[in-house]
Amino acid sequence: LAVARAHDPDMRLVRSDALQSPFRDGVFDAAFSSYVAEHFEGGPEPLFREIRRVLRPGGLFFVVVPHNNIFRRLVVNPALRAMYVVWKRHGLGLGFTEFRYTKAEMDGFLARTGFEVLQVLPDDYHLPWSKGLFVDVCDVGSFFNYEPKPPYEFGSRGQRMVRLLQRAGLWHTSGGLFSVAGAAS
Repeated sequence: LAVARAHDPDMRLVRSDALQSPFRDGVFDAAFSSYVAEHFEGGPEPLFREIRRVLRPGGLFFVVVPHNNIFRRLVVNPALRAMYVVWKRHGLGLGFTEFRYTKAEMDGFLARTGFEVLQVLPDDYHLPWSKGLFVDVCDVGSFFNYEPKPPYEFGSRGQRMVRLLQRAGLWHTSGGLFSVAGAAS
């Protein structure tokens, strides 16, 4: 907030709990949530209900969450589960960090909380950056003391791997789901 105020001291800023905001019902035309909803251990629906409450009917909700893409389901998630078993055997504690969602799961969360899904797009970068795959390599690599360093992009071998995987479509490897939803009347 201090940084924002330094740029524009007249900007109206509010600090509050995302699940119980201080705003009246139906006062906003749009809301944006980027990589926040996945961090609620009970799921995203309480957040989505609160956002729906403060949106006017027909208002737009732009939401981005981590995508549980095919590459993650077939490669990354099993590798992480195996490493969690090793960590537990060594007495290392594990805490909740985030969920990763499929398009069907997000469509369901949004529908149950009063939204109509208007569009869903993959949220990722184009080469030489590939956010989804780079994060996945870092997730798995962190167990082997892999420490990525700037500029946080793949080298030539990694870029060849990304191109090969993305030939099947960006949806198979994208780091996030970007949903645009309208607040139902």
